[in-house]
Amino acid sequence: MRCLLASAALAMLITAGTAGCSDPPLDCVKDLSTTCTPLYAPTFDNVLQDTLLPKCATGGGSCHTPEGHQAGLSFDKNDPDGAYHQMMSNSTVHVGRERVAPGDPACSVVVERIETEIGRWHMPRGSTLADNEKCSIVQWIAQGALRNPVDATTP
Repeated sequence: MRCLLASAALAMLITAGTAGCSDPPLDCVKDLSTTCTPLYAPTFDNVLQDTLLPKCATGGGSCHTPEGHQAGLSFDKNDPDGAYHQMMSNSTVHVGRERVAPGDPACSVVVERIETEIGRWHMPRGSTLADNEKCSIVQWIAQGALRNPVDATTP
């Protein structure tokens, strides 16, 4: 019985000691500038075609293919409207948080994930977007994260 109590106490100490070692949850990006120089015109179609598809949904970055569908998010070149609707929905990983908060890139999970230095949260995994590529995404969100063409329905 004494060994069992000692083991339980040791497990509690280990758990308490490592609780402070876990990564902090993502939070709004501090000091995010929107006055950067974008790689391409900041529209959803450009973000999808020039960044999301080649970096996140094909080749080595296949987490967000229709087959991979990580975190409930996939980018299909044949369904840009579906990709847009998924981007505009709440995160399935960060419950209650918007993947894209129109007009507020600093508090959009997508921007937090491309800006963070925390390995397990950083996207795309295994690489980093160029600053001007990030800028295109940030400016698209800052300008209201509209779907291109602008008369397309938003969710």
